[in-house]
Order: sequence, then structure tokens, then C-alpha cells
Amino acid sequence: MVDGLVISKDKSLFEEFNINFSGTLTSFEYADSIESARSAIDLIIPDYIIIIEKNVQTAHEILNNLYENETIKNIPLICFLSTDEWSQRKKLWQLGVKDIIQLPISRNELKLQLEKFVDDISNITFDQEEAGMYGKLEDYNLLDLIQTLENNKKTGVLVMYRARDEGKIWFYEGNIQDAKYRYFKPIPAIQKMVSWLDGDFSISFVDEKYEKLIEEDNQQILLDAIQYIDQRNKIIHSLPDANEVLLISPEADMEQMAEEDVTYLRFFHGGQTISAYLDTFDQDDITLLEMIRIFVDEKFLMTREEFDSFVTQQELEIEGAGIKNVFKKFFKRKEEDEKKRKKTASADDIEEFILDKDLTDMDDTNFIKLYQDDMVDLKKIMNKIKKI
Repeated sequence: MVDGLVISKDKSLFEEFNINFSGTLTSFEYADSIESARSAIDLIIPDYIIIIEKNVQTAHEILNNLYENETIKNIPLICFLSTDEWSQRKKLWQLGVKDIIQLPISRNELKLQLEKFVDDISNITFDQEEAGMYGKLEDYNLLDLIQTLENNKKTGVLVMYRARDEGKIWFYEGNIQDAKYRYFKPIPAIQKMVSWLDGDFSISFVDEKYEKLIEEDNQQILLDAIQYIDQRNKIIHSLPDANEVLLISPEADMEQMAEEDVTYLRFFHGGQTISAYLDTFDQDDITLLEMIRIFVDEKFLMTREEFDSFVTQQELEIEGAGIKNVFKKFFKRKEEDEKKRKKTASADDIEEFILDKDLTDMDDTNFIKLYQDDMVDLKKIMNKIKKI
């Protein structure tokens, strides 16, 4: 069973965890302060720690205090943050937090995330009592680790883990035998993990011969990985920053897109980063980045600044069109009123002319001309003729 330590000032939150999530996979202990957390860890080292603290600064202080103990630094840790503090979560990533969960969150979604996290911890093969080593990927990237294991002709398993992700590479006398990450085949799995610039690793050295499932030798694997990273970085440099939030353009017409493209684009609904996008989909980064490049070039995806500017421009155009229509209607009404006034005046002038004129002096041509004018009130003219 995996043991979790919950650190929170609010004991009701711990009780919520204990009631809903403890069971055959995990159990929880409670600490309401840094001091009580240290005391609990001195008695039994938990498999992971949960900090429920909506304020980033307070969570940061708790972590700094806990990490004064070197033992605690090796314990996977989850933080819960409020939506208001979410944009500042980078401070916690930099301290080595394995996962950060945004509050509020539904009970079902939280359960799924915790189960996945617990499974990842349970499957980590590194045992600190065995001969081996561990460290940060910020200090040793995968290419360095492969070359180190090859030069020292080591046999064992390299485990890399970042947030909820875990990948493994098996070595025999320094030669890569197999690799596994999610649903990827061995070589794509290695290429995917080569791009990890943060996270942790552990190496277990064991006297066991692994079956070689990769045809390529180490040199070819390294060359392919370097070319892959170069191509990947070239595309990334042509895009907005990988940690900048991108949003879907209001003008993106998804009805005209292929179903697969829509799936990728919808990932950015509400705003997401390219880094999160690459971590989410089980495809190689080159394919995923080429898709993003199309979205950015076609203006289907925008940075927050571009999105706000576009929306503002649209609002101004709509407002301008509205004002223009108001003026148009105003001048049109004035024009119609003027025409009507002239029309009325013209009709009155003609009728006055006819009624005052001695019709006996008018010839047929004059009568016809008067009758052809629709403005003349023929009824009045007929009455005048009858009198004559």
C-alpha cells in the first residue's frame, strides 16, 4: 500500500481525502503544520506528500522548509492551488514539485488523477537500498546518461519520471536493449524522453541480461536523437514560447477541418501551452509541432496579446458599423423628409394654379400636361370642371 501525507491547515480537507480516496491502493496521514509534518516523516517516510494550500507563496514557504531535510527532497510531492494562483505555479515546479492540481476540481477527476499518480509511484523500479544512482534531469539529460552508462559498460534500468510520466530504458553492458514510454515503440520513446529538460531519474544496476529489442546500436540511437532534437528545436523556435498560453481564434472554422485537426485544436480551448500539448498527445513531437505551426500560420491559434487585440478590433469595427448605420439612417430620413416636403409643396402649387386659372383658356396640351402629374388632385380638378 502507498502511504500519503496530507499537509493542510484545514483538517476537513484531510477528512475528505481520507473518506473518499483511502483504500486498497493508498492511506493518508495528516499534518496541520510544517512541524507536525516533519514529526510524521520522522516516524515513517511517506511514499508521497500532498500540500493543499491555495496561496502560492505559502506553499512555496512550506516546501522550502520541508526541503531542508534532504530525505524529503526524494519524496514525490503534489500541490493543490486555487485558480487565482494558477499562473504562478512555475515557482513550485522550480522547487521540484511532481504535480500541481488546480482547484476547484470534481471528485471524480481528482480521484482519477490521484490513482494515476499512485500507480506511477508504485511502478517506479528504483530501490534506494540497491546499488544505483539518482538525480535531476536538469543536471543530466538523457544523452549524457546514455553515454555515461555506455562508457562504464553498466547493466541495469534507467527510469525517468516527470510529473505523472515515467519512461524506462534497459541496458546490458552499456548497450541499449529496450525502451518503454506510454504506447510508443522503443526508438520513438527514447526520442520523446530526450526532450525532457526537467524531472528526475534513477538507475538500478543489476546483474541480469536483457533481451535486445532495438536493432540500432548506441551510436546510431544517439545520432538519430540529436537530429530529432535539432529538428524539434528548429520548429519550436519558429513558434510562440512553449510555455506561453495560446487561444483559439474566434474566426477558426472547425466545420471545415479534418476531425483529427479539430481534436488537436480543441485542446487549446480556454488557453493552453505548447508544452502541455506535447505532453498530452501520444505522438512524436515533430508531427505535433508541425500541426501547431499550421494552426499558428493560419491564425487559428493566437497568443493572449494577439487574441485580445483581435477581439478589441472586432468590437471597434462593430461599434463603428453601428454608428455608421445610425448616421446613414438619420441622413436618409432627412433626405426623405425633404423630398416629401418638396413633393407636397409642388402638388399644392399646381392645384392652386389650376383652381385659380380660367380653365376655359387652356388648350388640350396644357390639360394633358397637368393630368400626367401624379401630384395633382384630380378630384378637385373635376369639381372645378363641373362648375364650368
